Amino acid sequence: MDLNEFLKNPDNKSFEVDIGISLLRIVEMTCRNQIYLRSILKRQLEIKEILNGKTESEFDESVKDKLFELETKILDLSKEKYHKLLEKILK
Repeated sequence: MDLNEFLKNPDNKSFEVDIGISLLRIVEMTCRNQIYLRSILKRQLEIKEILNGKTESEFDESVKDKLFELETKILDLSKEKYHKLLEKILK
């Protein structure tokens, strides 16, 4: 059953979902979104440096360092939130 068939008859309970393919699609979209978000964050840092009066050659290393710091902080916070969520689920 494809999407169009499902939309024509959403009450039909005889459709099957391939969990493996669904999980792979989620992983694919997560990877793509991670790349988009990283590029947006990097560009925001670059714009901030430009607004502070720096040229691209002056802020290149600064932006890389700040991006690394922010990514590390985001990773740490997301791990913490993930573990708290798991604790709630597993209790």
